[in-house]
Amino acid sequence: QTGQLSLRLLIVDSFSSVIIPVLGGNGPYGHALMTSTGNLLKKIAHEYNVCVLVTNHMVGAEGGSSKTALGESWKSIPHVRLLLSRDRESNTCSISVLKHPSKAAQSEVRFTIYKS
Repeated sequence: QTGQLSLRLLIVDSFSSVIIPVLGGNGPYGHALMTSTGNLLKKIAHEYNVCVLVTNHMVGAEGGSSKTALGESWKSIPHVRLLLSRDRESNTCSISVLKHPSKAAQSEVRFTIYKS
């Protein structure tokens, strides 16, 4: 119908939890599998005009910091990377742009979720 918008969204939740057991200690083979899966998701997005949202959890790193579970090699795969975080004490959340083709990196939005 005229005037209606159609949104197509494919969500792959916790991609790292699915792919890491497959990667195991397979070295280059595991890396190639992860990269080709990411490129396949990009192809699906383009060919079917669908937004693909992939979540990747954070793991502990040296010095008490955190890093993405899929590591450095995954950073080049997505077109846009966002970091979502929440301060549990204040319940303040933030979304930071880590990578975007036309936006400045490190842009941040803070918001609070109130329970009723």
